[in-house]
Amino acid sequence: MANRSEDLAAIRHDEQYPLELFEKMAGLGRSAVREARRRGLKVTYLHGRCYVRGSDWMAYCDSEGKGTKDE
Repeated sequence: MANRSEDLAAIRHDEQYPLELFEKMAGLGRSAVREARRRGLKVTYLHGRCYVRGSDWMAYCDSEGKGTKDE
């Protein structure tokens, strides 16, 4: 059975995720993650692999996300 984003744990601010796992957890495709990186999502490279910190994802959502209808 394929992993779906609702089958995975929530992204935590104190964790770091390999890019492939992050895409699944966030429910984003490659093009959406590529666009997020262009717009400021920080990534870390280590030994030829790309990682996303949960805290960087949350900071990106805060800066790029739109407020709720009530705001």
